[in-house]
Amino acid sequence: MIEFIRPATEGWQTHAYLASALKKTGLKELWDIIRAFEKVTHDSGVFQRRREEQLLDWVHSMVDEHLHNLFFDDPVIQGRMPEIREAVLKGVVSPTQAVAELINMFDIERAAKRHVDLFHPETNK
Repeated sequence: MIEFIRPATEGWQTHAYLASALKKTGLKELWDIIRAFEKVTHDSGVFQRRREEQLLDWVHSMVDEHLHNLFFDDPVIQGRMPEIREAVLKGVVSPTQAVAELINMFDIERAAKRHVDLFHPETNK
């Protein structure tokens, strides 16, 4: 079955290994494999590329979460949401129409006044 697994890491052949912490078997060998993997990925630049991708993914996640919270914590959106939710579920408006209405109701300037400064929490008082 393992032969059907595509290599997840460029320059590294995927294998299955046996180890048991309970029986204390295969741990040194597994650690040696981990160290070899680390060396191969550092030498090839794969490690650095993955680290960079992780950092950028983190940035995108934080922006997504912040914008999501600004939007859904907005009092106007919260006030309208029950009606829109009901209209979508009853088929009165499509999800696309609901989104368009909500986006049009969202006021970025109003949200900016409620904005929480992530980098200077002392200014959020």
